[in-house]
Amino acid sequence: MAGAPEPAGQAETSGTVPAYGFPPLFMTAWFATLPLGRPRNLGQEAERLFARRAPAPVALGTDHIPAAGTPFVLAMNHYERPGLNVWWAAMWVSLILWRARGEQPPVRWLIADQIHGYRVGPVRIPDAAMRWMVGRVARRYGALRVPRDGRAGSGRAQSLRRAGAALRGAGARPVGITPEAGRGGERVLVTPEPNAGMAIAWLARRGTPILPAGVFETRTAGEGADGSGPAVLTARFGPPLSLPWRGSGAERTGREQHGEAVMRAIAAQLPPVLRGPYGAPAVGANGADR
Repeated sequence: MAGAPEPAGQAETSGTVPAYGFPPLFMTAWFATLPLGRPRNLGQEAERLFARRAPAPVALGTDHIPAAGTPFVLAMNHYERPGLNVWWAAMWVSLILWRARGEQPPVRWLIADQIHGYRVGPVRIPDAAMRWMVGRVARRYGALRVPRDGRAGSGRAQSLRRAGAALRGAGARPVGITPEAGRGGERVLVTPEPNAGMAIAWLARRGTPILPAGVFETRTAGEGADGSGPAVLTARFGPPLSLPWRGSGAERTGREQHGEAVMRAIAAQLPPVLRGPYGAPAVGANGADR
């Protein structure tokens, strides 16, 4: 992965970037049908939403996406900034998969079951209302809820088993995970949740490929003071990878290595300035680069 070509364009890291929001008519229709909890086509909805964006978002490395009918674990960075919540990155990646594979849902995302302290302008939305909202979103789009509380071990284990079931059998679909989870919220990569690498290795233990995806923004040519135009949302996919699985007991000692391998695969899809602690070559136990 060290020799992978760099993404085209210069990474956008300044504060002068566009805001992403939902059109009022879309939100009115969305909330009007919310109590019904009916499934919705994420691919079609994302298609309509991104059709309004200018410049249009970019997809790179789509030749690495497995063929339709092949389940995989999608590992994506938690790309987020003020004015662009992580769900826009997830929607863009979902739309790319829907266009490439035509499956609905295009990917079953693992999402936190609670959002604390969410605000709409100056108004703080009660946590109980947000928990209900997350449940409705999950039901509508086929997402899999994971307890946000890190102490809820049994609940997280159940969520992982549901994700494993979603990868196998009739109607199998890809499962999407952001290893940084609640640690994210910045454009630059950070270290993953402690057990994220081990969870991904468990999901992929039967030969299921792991598809790394890096989401970022690049500057476009334009007429700004620095010669640049609006930042464009970009998703880049890399070659699928696999992780060894030797059983839960043995893998606990190697969970950091699993997390490192996944994060480096994601980092390889990002411009160097966004790779954070994964921008330097990995160092082996003997001190040599690897």
